[in-house]
Amino acid sequence: MQLGAFYPFSRNHASYNSTAQELYNWPSVARSAKKALGLRYRLLPYFYTAMYEAHTKGIPIARPLFFTFPEDVETYGINTQFLIGKGVMVSPVLKPGMTSVNAYFPAGKWFNLFNYSLAVNTTVGKYVRLDAPDDSINVHVRGGTILVMQEEANTTQQVRKSGIELVVALGKDSNATGDVFMDDGEVLEMGVNKTEFSLVRFTSRMEGDAAVVESKIVNGTYAARHQLVVKKVVFLGLKADSSSKNSTALFVNGMRLSENEGVRANYGIRGRFGAAEVQGLSHSIGKDFELKFKFRS
Repeated sequence: MQLGAFYPFSRNHASYNSTAQELYNWPSVARSAKKALGLRYRLLPYFYTAMYEAHTKGIPIARPLFFTFPEDVETYGINTQFLIGKGVMVSPVLKPGMTSVNAYFPAGKWFNLFNYSLAVNTTVGKYVRLDAPDDSINVHVRGGTILVMQEEANTTQQVRKSGIELVVALGKDSNATGDVFMDDGEVLEMGVNKTEFSLVRFTSRMEGDAAVVESKIVNGTYAARHQLVVKKVVFLGLKADSSSKNSTALFVNGMRLSENEGVRANYGIRGRFGAAEVQGLSHSIGKDFELKFKFRS
């Protein structure tokens, strides 16, 4: 269930006459599946964008590591890990009874999507022994990636109506990029020939002690009509600076925001990196915007 949660096509195969397979029959399975499937549902915008990319460019959704890292010859023989899109790596346990996994990390920053404090930062590719208790699977986002996620929900329909979270994982050059494609998810035709869709491109960079993320709307009709809003932005991979904790400032489209407007921004150290969280936003993803988080006001 943990591994299957991150396949492009994810479902349990059973028939009316087969042995019962409902997850709630085993508390440990239910607990494990809820955690893995919960992250999958939050990642549905990312999966759907990867499907759009596959449709328009022929690039596979699930990819071997060598597809993205052809210069790293160590990746050529690895068939126990895979990437979803270019920025999310899944490292499952495949042997019974094991509670750890020896995962390979190509050069760069990698952040655990279940716990941002657990990060791997390496200048060269290397194997890392990761804890993998029964209820956990290791899923990492690559530095340089902007993930567009939505809130966890019980159905895909509910997820599509929920608030949007941007996870900005800064790379070694302190930059990051990411796209999101959205449409009604019902009409069979997919792509820019549709009359109503949204395609948004995000970029992030550092400006001194400020982390900046901005969006560029290629088409915003679907997101604008359905009132899809960015509620939260998380920056990962910032420099660890304990003196910045109580001296931050936030700007949206050049305007400084205060907590009186319902927006909360905080900075903290997660493992070896700094991380910033901005909550309480209500900006339409169908409109261009720039958010700047300053370490020191």
